[in-house]
Amino acid sequence: KVPDIHFVPKDLEVHFLEDVPNPYGPLQSKAIGEPPFMYGIGGYFAIINAMKEYKPDKEIIYSAPITNEKVLMWFHSND
Repeated sequence: KVPDIHFVPKDLEVHFLEDVPNPYGPLQSKAIGEPPFMYGIGGYFAIINAMKEYKPDKEIIYSAPITNEKVLMWFHSND
């Protein structure tokens, strides 16, 4: 399960790091992106893999976000 607001301690102490180089990050950033986006990618490819497993010879067109309608249209198309 993905952690949510209920997993945060009541007293949370934060200390910001200043002038700490990070040569490996883009523009020396500490972190970029949205972590929940990564969970979405996993779900997206799980659905795509299930579709390919069911019809291995049928072409998949990768189009995000995946929706119920896109999946149904893929299963019922004659391509």
